[in-house]
Amino acid sequence: MNKKSLILAEIYRQNKQWKDSDAFFSCLKSIKYPRKLYSKILPFLDKKEIISVVGLRRVGKTVLLKQLIREKIKQVKPTNIFFLTFDEALFSAEIGLEDYINAYLEIVADSREKLYIFLDEIQYAPKWQHIVKRYYDTEPDCKFIISGSSSLFLKRQTTESLAGRIYEFMMPILDFEEYLQMRTVDSDILESYRKGAVNIGQEIKSKSETAELVYKYGAVMQKKFHDYLFYGQFPQIVCEEDIEIKKKYLREAVYKKTIEHDIPKIFSIDKIGELKFLFQVLINEAGNIIEIENLAAEVGLSKETTVKYLRYFEDSFLIHFLYNFSKSFRKSKRLLKKI
Repeated sequence: MNKKSLILAEIYRQNKQWKDSDAFFSCLKSIKYPRKLYSKILPFLDKKEIISVVGLRRVGKTVLLKQLIREKIKQVKPTNIFFLTFDEALFSAEIGLEDYINAYLEIVADSREKLYIFLDEIQYAPKWQHIVKRYYDTEPDCKFIISGSSSLFLKRQTTESLAGRIYEFMMPILDFEEYLQMRTVDSDILESYRKGAVNIGQEIKSKSETAELVYKYGAVMQKKFHDYLFYGQFPQIVCEEDIEIKKKYLREAVYKKTIEHDIPKIFSIDKIGELKFLFQVLINEAGNIIEIENLAAEVGLSKETTVKYLRYFEDSFLIHFLYNFSKSFRKSKRLLKKI
């Protein structure tokens, strides 16, 4: 097959919604509830600015994009919506992101109408930020919605080329309410949780509702929250009962893919063993105060390299730092922090 045929074959393979919407949206059949982020993004779909969705692997970014497509396809022709999810295999020295977009615009799209271009896992496309910027500036009727698995990578690229042209949304892991929804808990329990639950930093809405939640459903909630903390933060395994399958999923689809593939690929790291060892040490320190100098000495890395790797972990959504409280932002950053 020649270059043009290869590109078109991939385009039609991934855009089954043009002829068979059931096949394209088959992954959504078992999903009863959209993520909370879905309703936050909808008002921005018809704005000119690019929409960017970033988040950890397997939190549901691709599903979210397809849910947005399902909503938009009610209003426009199916061929006015273009979807591509990327990996390294789609690109070569001869084929780049612009070749796929050009093929769509020249052969499939109706240039007289508004077009919606969804690009999933865009970090795999070389020089994507420059290419998207060019189309953004020259094709006023093209709306871009992109997703990626590394906050630092996307922020660095968008700051350089797309400042003022992009809205960024962070796709988090499931929160506890979303977990309860997916577990299809009793509607009374879910409603009681919504009325009586108190988040950190939030004032109690109703003392009576909070008391009812604790006294009536406290034991149930405690068990559910335990399950949620250990295995319930990723949509794919919320309803999986086999613990070993859950462990394997988290290990293979999240940990290994991020540590052994995404971070080394995006940030050009050769010594994957150092990354893995540092992360294993951090797992054992979860909830503890860490000192960078001591941590660096323990893992046998320089302070600079340790700080850099920690930033990669945090910007890939694998860890989160909790800083000491201070009214001074700079002082807060200088104080010891928990992981």
